[in-house]
Amino acid sequence: MQAVEEKRHAKLQIKQKAQQLLKEGFKADIAKLDSWLHLPKLITRYKSQG
Repeated sequence: MQAVEEKRHAKLQIKQKAQQLLKEGFKADIAKLDSWLHLPKLITRYKSQG
């Protein structure tokens, strides 16, 4: 009985860790996108291309 409970707990911990990693990755990607879309940077890139 204890082994089943330990296995269930281990699965739960893995799911929680995966959820946390996905959340952190998503936040990092959003921060990169936000930085890339920052208007002064876009203007600078646009001017340097033309």
